[in-house]
Amino acid sequence: SYHLPDPLMRPDGRSVTTAQEWMTHQCRNILEILKKYEYGEILPRPDFLHFEVLSEKADALDGLAIRREIRIHAMMNNGRGVSFDMLLYLPKKAQGPVPAFLGLNFKGNHATTSEDDVLPTGTSEPRGCQEGRWCFRECVERGYASATICYHELFRDETGHADSSVFSLFHDKVDMREIGENYTPIGAWAWGHDDGKVT
Repeated sequence: SYHLPDPLMRPDGRSVTTAQEWMTHQCRNILEILKKYEYGEILPRPDFLHFEVLSEKADALDGLAIRREIRIHAMMNNGRGVSFDMLLYLPKKAQGPVPAFLGLNFKGNHATTSEDDVLPTGTSEPRGCQEGRWCFRECVERGYASATICYHELFRDETGHADSSVFSLFHDKVDMREIGENYTPIGAWAWGHDDGKVT
């Protein structure tokens, strides 16, 4: 039967008996296990990115924000490419660059706002069904930008969709059993945060 490993058992079979052993050896061992199996290695950067503005609305959120929908194209020199859409709200009164919150949503960009002209992404969930989680209005009122991408567009957390994920940038045929030796879905989602540059 399956059971969790003993956190006090070192890889060589000896038990950790002191706080010093924990800090100098075991803590590092556990972090390496977590990194390998939960997060994986960091995916490479694409060879280049292209940002395509799909729409811009100057009076979003009752005039408080400028809203942009941006398609981020991640491309490789060999012709492989993937794209995903970012929904971005900027405070209209900002005089220059502002800090931004960026996060993945789970039901599509259209689910994060009740604005009826935001393009649907990711899923067919109802428009605005997760609006309360994103607080775009409160962010721009306080002088922050806020952006989101649907995680489905990076790696859909279901079997049979790996070939349309960001892993396809680096592999002809995406075999998750093989890729899973080095990479994980969580790593793919983190990669999307890193390359989703908000400007």
